[in-house]
Amino acid sequence: MPKRMEADSIVTTETSPAPSDSQRLAALKQAVGEVMLRDAERLERRLAGLSRRLRDNKPISRGLQEVQREISRARQQLSQREAQQVTLNYPPDLPVVERREDILNAIRDHQVVVVAGRPVPAKPPSYLRCAWSWGEVAGA
Repeated sequence: MPKRMEADSIVTTETSPAPSDSQRLAALKQAVGEVMLRDAERLERRLAGLSRRLRDNKPISRGLQEVQREISRARQQLSQREAQQVTLNYPPDLPVVERREDILNAIRDHQVVVVAGRPVPAKPPSYLRCAWSWGEVAGA
């Protein structure tokens, strides 16, 4: 029975040659796009260092294994974070909610939007938080 070796998305068997370090490095570089930005930046630096070592004909197998573990851990953290997303609900009588469509249109159509009105207990960042939670702001 062929022995299976999994290197992120590269799967080989004894009958096919093991992936080279450069192939594993390329697969890991692609996998970095599937993690949070805070992890991706750090992992990209690590992979850049491994690329330099590979170019200098230095061993990188251990480094590849470490990065592979870190990517797996980062993917798991991202999955947990996505599963724990909170849905924000605002009372319909809030002025910002009453003018939802007007605010969204203004944000979509203009670089700068000033929202003013009578003082309410909500802090100014709550306007932006409302708009982001509506999920209709560019880039949301």
